[in-house]
Amino acid sequence: MKRHGLWVYLLFVLLAGTLMGMGGLGGDEGPTRLPTPDKLFSVTVVDQVDVHTILTQFTIGGYTHFFGRRGKGQLAIPFETIDRADFRMLPEGGLEAVLKVRGIREKKEQEKFAVKKREYLTEKEREDQLKTKKKSEEAEIRQVLKPGPVSDFEKVMRRHAHLGVLKGEIEKQMEKVIEASQ
Repeated sequence: MKRHGLWVYLLFVLLAGTLMGMGGLGGDEGPTRLPTPDKLFSVTVVDQVDVHTILTQFTIGGYTHFFGRRGKGQLAIPFETIDRADFRMLPEGGLEAVLKVRGIREKKEQEKFAVKKREYLTEKEREDQLKTKKKSEEAEIRQVLKPGPVSDFEKVMRRHAHLGVLKGEIEKQMEKVIEASQ
């Protein structure tokens, strides 16, 4: 039995050595092709002992984005928006990247401004529509009140009341426009 186990062990060692040689697992072969980036980025890498290395055509696995997580979300941050990247080893064995990204705050402010501008323009358009409607109603009342006898005084009073309602709506809309412009 012991002799049988020894033969199995020797056969395993010989077979494993042969298979490793066939697969290239034991060799010194490097990568056969380097990824070509879609954009060219030059970076300076500074290691822990302050050695500076300048790299051109820099990528991470052929990508020109940092991929990661923030909270439960996944991010892809393009290199062109990054000023600086610092990497730290985490106690649990992972790698943490701290990125200084330019333009994010400015972009958020521009987006907020664009939203406010759209709100303002929408409110201003509504105000203009109400003013146009009011002018149209006033023209109709003038038509009814042309020189001569008024045939339907109740109709004139209804239109006058409606104009009062429109005036109130215009005033409220003007307040909304002022609020949206701030």
